Amino acid sequence: MRSLAFAIPKNMTVNQVKILTVGQVAAIFHKSRQVIRRRLHDLEKGGLVETVGTRFGRARGRPENSLVLAERGVDILKERGLLDQAIPYEKVLSCM
Repeated sequence: MRSLAFAIPKNMTVNQVKILTVGQVAAIFHKSRQVIRRRLHDLEKGGLVETVGTRFGRARGRPENSLVLAERGVDILKERGLLDQAIPYEKVLSCM
């Protein structure tokens, strides 16, 4: 398993990262990529996250999808008090 340092660029925190790959999520939660792909697929079917592109890495094997929160996912985080209600969707959902 890769370290958390692989998952998040230096000088950034998890909440500042708007796009994550399956490999990064796996490193953060210390789970296998297969487990993360399965769970993210369920979240995507539920409209909570969206795939915004596929990155073809330098290594062989499966290309990694880049994932972002969907509006429904932002709503749930706001409802549960995990995200400030005052933060506009555009700020959370912007990919760059």
